[in-house]
Amino acid sequence: MYQKISKAGEEHEFQYAHFNVETDKFPYENDSFECVLFCDIIEHLLINPNLALLEIRRIVQSNGYLILTTPNVTRLGNVIKLLKGKNIYDGYSPFGIYGRHNREYTLNELLDLLQMHQFDPTEIIVKNIYPHPWKSLIVQALRPKAWHEHIFLLAQKTVINGVGP
Repeated sequence: MYQKISKAGEEHEFQYAHFNVETDKFPYENDSFECVLFCDIIEHLLINPNLALLEIRRIVQSNGYLILTTPNVTRLGNVIKLLKGKNIYDGYSPFGIYGRHNREYTLNELLDLLQMHQFDPTEIIVKNIYPHPWKSLIVQALRPKAWHEHIFLLAQKTVINGVGP
């Protein structure tokens, strides 16, 4: 499929494949990409992330990379909601089942998933990405990294004895 976009007087056309990352075989050959971006997707999956991660592993070249980003379920806002007896998950969305976060993850859960699919994390960042009011600067500075908002992972596909995917 092709799509054209126009912005600021520029026109760009790009090719893309439309498929369901949870249920479909990715329409790419083995070892097709040096790097796959899986940014803010995993939390929207309904079934489980294993098929998507198996397919990502298949299409990433030996010693290639996966960049995975997702909200951190243990972020401070969620901790406070739980302490107040409130639900941390989104309510129903007018945009359908993929218009909300269906499952958020802890850093340890993501590291376990990566290990299960033979990706070795080479860089791990847990960081706040949204501006915060000045009143909470002390809280922001003192809170542990585990309570920061977003998880960024760079992971390398591990090849065992020259055998992939």
